[in-house]
Amino acid sequence: MTSVGAEASRLPAALAGAVLPSQSVERVLGSNDARYARGMFRLATITMVNPLKILEVSLLGPFQVTVDGEPIRLAGRRRVEVLARLAVSVGQVVAADRLLTDVWTEGRTATAGKQLHIVISKLRESLGELIVTRSPGYLLDLPPDRVDANRFSTLVRRARAARHEGDQAQAAALHRRALELWRGAPLDGLAAPWARVEATRLEEVRTVAVEEYAEDLMALGEHAEAVSVLTAHTVGHPLREHPRAQLMMALTLMGRPAEALEVYADVRQSLVTQLGVEPGAELRRVHRAVLNREVRTQKRASTPAREAPAQLPTDTSAFTARQRELAWLRDLLISTSSGGRRAAVAAVNGPGGIGKSALVIHLAHSVAEHFADGVLYLNLHGSTPGLDPVTPAAALARMLRALGVDGVPKSLDEASSLFRTFTAERDLLIVLDNAGDVRQVRPLLPSGPGCSVLVTSRKPLTTLDAEHLHLAGLTEEEAVALLARVVGPERTEAEPEAAALLARLCGGLPLAVRISGARLAARPDWRIEDLAGRLADERRRLDTLDYADLAVRASIAVSHRQLQAEPSGEDAAWTLPFLGLLDLPVLTLPVAAELTGWSQDRTEAALDRLIDSRLLNATHDAYQTHDLTRLYAREQAGRLPEKVTAAATRRVMHHYLATLQRASTLIDPMTAETLSDYPPERDGAPLDDPRQAAAWTLAERDNILALVRQANEGGDPWTSAALALSLNRPFDAMAWHRELSTIHTKALEVAARGVDHLALARLRNVLGTACRELRQFEEALEHLLQARDHLRRAGLPETTLGLHGNLVSCYRRLGRHDQALASLEEGLALVRTRNLPAHEARYLAMRGQIYFDLQRFEESVAALQESLARWAEIGSPYGEAIAIMNLADAHLELKQYDRAREAYSRGYDLSKIAGLRQGEIAGLWGMGRATRHLGDLEVSMEYTRRSLLLMRELDLITQEDADQRLASLHEEQPIPDVFVT
Repeated sequence: MTSVGAEASRLPAALAGAVLPSQSVERVLGSNDARYARGMFRLATITMVNPLKILEVSLLGPFQVTVDGEPIRLAGRRRVEVLARLAVSVGQVVAADRLLTDVWTEGRTATAGKQLHIVISKLRESLGELIVTRSPGYLLDLPPDRVDANRFSTLVRRARAARHEGDQAQAAALHRRALELWRGAPLDGLAAPWARVEATRLEEVRTVAVEEYAEDLMALGEHAEAVSVLTAHTVGHPLREHPRAQLMMALTLMGRPAEALEVYADVRQSLVTQLGVEPGAELRRVHRAVLNREVRTQKRASTPAREAPAQLPTDTSAFTARQRELAWLRDLLISTSSGGRRAAVAAVNGPGGIGKSALVIHLAHSVAEHFADGVLYLNLHGSTPGLDPVTPAAALARMLRALGVDGVPKSLDEASSLFRTFTAERDLLIVLDNAGDVRQVRPLLPSGPGCSVLVTSRKPLTTLDAEHLHLAGLTEEEAVALLARVVGPERTEAEPEAAALLARLCGGLPLAVRISGARLAARPDWRIEDLAGRLADERRRLDTLDYADLAVRASIAVSHRQLQAEPSGEDAAWTLPFLGLLDLPVLTLPVAAELTGWSQDRTEAALDRLIDSRLLNATHDAYQTHDLTRLYAREQAGRLPEKVTAAATRRVMHHYLATLQRASTLIDPMTAETLSDYPPERDGAPLDDPRQAAAWTLAERDNILALVRQANEGGDPWTSAALALSLNRPFDAMAWHRELSTIHTKALEVAARGVDHLALARLRNVLGTACRELRQFEEALEHLLQARDHLRRAGLPETTLGLHGNLVSCYRRLGRHDQALASLEEGLALVRTRNLPAHEARYLAMRGQIYFDLQRFEESVAALQESLARWAEIGSPYGEAIAIMNLADAHLELKQYDRAREAYSRGYDLSKIAGLRQGEIAGLWGMGRATRHLGDLEVSMEYTRRSLLLMRELDLITQEDADQRLASLHEEQPIPDVFVT
């Protein structure tokens, strides 16, 4: 949009200060500027400001509104905050309800809505038609670049694009202009929670921009300027490692390596003494480079930010058709106007096997260079046989992690909001393949003008705000051209009629044509007519578009039969049906070997042949089948002898059972006794320590959930209970309590078909503890009491499974401290009589927790110290971590801050050893609280920040809560209730 001020020469001087009719304004300025101009003329009539002057809003410092650089005074806190809130979302509607929540922080009254109307009216007296009413709220109708934060974002985005194109000088100039817009702390003077959250976000964006600017300067050889920028920057961020590494590089490139080494020594000392950690990999790498005199000037900065994602699957070399569709889509994605590339969403639909994925992947490869911040790809499995569609929340989590976000909120709305915020200033191409419906896609759409999205789906997503393209079958000419690309043009030219017949028999489906061509390419002695004759019996299915899946199934069968006919393909042909036997989202080599019953080497060779035949896709460390191939493989598995498929399924189930039990006992050795009743028949994956166990659990989460679901559907009580109980401790350590609740509820339904009261007691006991972790204390108590009933029927004492202790913990969480203490003392006497030291240690810890709740802190310390001594004798880092964390809380309440910090630090170390992520959170948070009381606010804030990032990573707090807490690190805060014991 052309600025109104720049158009002054187009207006007669006599019109200055006059109010023009709308049509006159449009005739003079044009419709693009008319709305802004009318608002300014309205402003002129009220404030006597020349209408040709420019109104701007400043967020990058104390909030202010200026006209031609002169501030406008706005009376009243609420007027200022409402306008500031609208300015943050300039050009977008902010719901009235959101304004009331954000601005009326002291609580709404019955008249709050009326008060908002009054505030809006008063703002209109100053700003005129720039404040627009639009359902369900209001918007500030200014060009985005009238807000300095948006100008800053645009300049930073342009700087990144320039750097991506190799123009470092332009990148540095743009970064410099962006940073010069800052006048101080963002939104300084506004104390509302939303303002603090927005200020924190802006500060983080500025921090990254400063470090990118320093990279630009170093790439240009302006090392002295880089040193100046980084020296000032690191003063405000003394524990941030990346700018210290940059400063070391810049100093060395200036010929001052001794000072670079001093920087390293200083930051290492700070990290070790204040946080108890060594420098990270980047700092250590630069330190070695300085010592070894290996620092060199590079075209790009030597310490780049996170590498842009490049997630596209491999492009197909045989793509030749649909040039018209490709040209239209390419123009849509990279079209330009005076304002730069606009955001675009293109939705491609068509039947299975029609070539949607091949088209968008080929297109995405061809335009990827236009997106400086990378390409994201996600298969949403909307129509994948045997797999549940990827939920929007899971999809957002994967994309945010790919973009470097440390933690993702569990709430869909919060995750979607974070994704829009994170993509607002980036140039990204996002490919959402195989969508099921609009509800799955809509939360995944970015907000930035530099982002474009490609979506594929079988059914049209007609209610999605997008450009839509329906893919029909290939024409006969296109199908023959595709066949010629695969088998060679000399063969199709030699048999044109047979080639045309084969194209027709494939029903215009690219997948069918490619598979047919692959078989012909593998058999140069065959004539095209030979293959066409073989396909003739399947003509009805291939020609009927409504039965597109059947047509593709027939095409897959061609490749499968080809493998069966070749001696080197027999293993691959035998393996294919097993890939459809279990509904696992991904398949690792060890699991594939369990399916086949062969060695991993032999299985890998068979999988490689399937990849060559386009029947299997390989990722970095796993395998995936195309959804239509999976359906075919499942049908083929149904033709195998039941004894064969049952044995394969059992091997995989016991592989996971063995690995889960190994992970469980590594995290908490006390689980070995319970799991001994469910011995696995396979060895499972090798795991050496609790951290490795946690990493395996995280990587295999989706497969475990799918396998457990199938085990429950199979209806075998032993298998269902074995898997549910074996995954309890690994999932508990990862804080996946909702999943635990769901799994054990279903396992209980299966177990109820039998009469194994011990199994029912175990499942109820775990379900009760899961409900406790979810703060569902009444439900937890009900499950635990039922577990006690099953134990009594089995003739076993309540100390079995630690059930009595779980009841005590539940009474305590319900606030029934007298009942909890009475039950505790009864249980403690019982376990001492039976010489059960681990149970005794746990009861002592619970005694300390109850005393803590009752504010009997001295008695709490004594009980917890006794518990800690028992756990140390037993050698359980898991038990020690929980006890010492509670002990630290008691020291803190007694104002014994040095002891508290020492105990939290020890608890953090023990939690890392035990793979107890929630313990790590509590340890970091506690060290932050203790350090604050000892007077070191900066170190305290760093501990708290790291704790919050871990909470977000495990989805233990909402995104909004995390942001508000991050924005208030300078204040004392109670820990969120995430560490239930």
